[in-house]
Amino acid sequence: MKKVVLSSSIALLVLFVSFRSSDCQEASPPAPGDCITRASPRHDGDDRAFLNAVLVKSWFFLGSAASAWEELNTEWPLYGSVPIHVYTKTLADVDTFTYQDLVDSGADVLILSDPAGGLKQYSSSEIDAIEQYAAQGHNVIGTYLLYYYDSQKRIIYDNRGLAPIFGMRSDIDYADVVNITNRFHQIDPYSPLFTFLADPWISAGWPNSQTPADDHTWDDIDLAGAMMKAECDSYTAMISLHDGGSYTGIYISNMPEFNGTSNDKQLLYNAIIYTPGFRLAVEPFPLVSGLNGTFTVSGGNPDTMTFLAYSLTGTGSTYIPQLAVFIDLSNPFRANGPLKTNSLGGGSWDLLIPPAGAGRDVWFQALQFQNKTNMVSAWID
Repeated sequence: MKKVVLSSSIALLVLFVSFRSSDCQEASPPAPGDCITRASPRHDGDDRAFLNAVLVKSWFFLGSAASAWEELNTEWPLYGSVPIHVYTKTLADVDTFTYQDLVDSGADVLILSDPAGGLKQYSSSEIDAIEQYAAQGHNVIGTYLLYYYDSQKRIIYDNRGLAPIFGMRSDIDYADVVNITNRFHQIDPYSPLFTFLADPWISAGWPNSQTPADDHTWDDIDLAGAMMKAECDSYTAMISLHDGGSYTGIYISNMPEFNGTSNDKQLLYNAIIYTPGFRLAVEPFPLVSGLNGTFTVSGGNPDTMTFLAYSLTGTGSTYIPQLAVFIDLSNPFRANGPLKTNSLGGGSWDLLIPPAGAGRDVWFQALQFQNKTNMVSAWID
């Protein structure tokens, strides 16, 4: 494997000039309305491996899941470089399922979209199946009335057995619905969950939240391992992460997937591709010639010099002796000067994308001593 020294003399401008060839009920929403689907900007012939997310026993009305899930199948390049596909039919509206059904689905990520609100009762064996599948290294996303719903005070859908999968308590009472403004504030602004989201951001999804019944707010005492990463209306609604060891449980207490717009789909996309650790995100996606691009790192070592590298030729394996790390790029160069991460291990570069780069491909990765991010494959419009 080639050993190289990252050049400190090559500016981003030179980089791009030299180019050569992502029962309907009152508490939960009614049927999904029509939404405008934006065309994917990605060129045809994308043969990259897709990350597969599968809806399991979720809100489903008149043959459809909530609108954002299906829209992400065509719009994902607007939100990032990792190709995703959300399977909205396979297990979303089944009466029952088994662990083998989850295995057969090929899911990388399981999505439980407003199940109690969608009048779906999970059995103990189904909860065990979700738990077992997650333990095999598959993240789980839950939204809105995940844990409990009293259908117009007639039929109770009690899925609190799912709570420990998300690092929540299963022994507390959950309220059905609390109205919220849908204005979310980031508690951890460098979490990969919030890549490309403003702080605060406005959700256009269903404007209600599931909350604990005692005070209609989320407090640390309501958690059993999860950490809140964003909140709305003084913790009436929140977004949490639970480190399950081999998986991550992500809970979103409102319903961004119901007629959600770009902010909501960005959040859901981030949740689907979520990977803890040192991450690099590139914005906008695709990059635009003549405008600035933002290269953001999160989850790195705090207060540490961090380098942004690029390749014009693609992926590879190259040892960087100064940083004692193998980079996943062929013929890498340093794109710009280093930055020092903040106390949370985050930071960003804002760099001009020269006009000469239009129509070209480039690969990026950020590095610290004995540490590296994911590799991002980007293109320039």
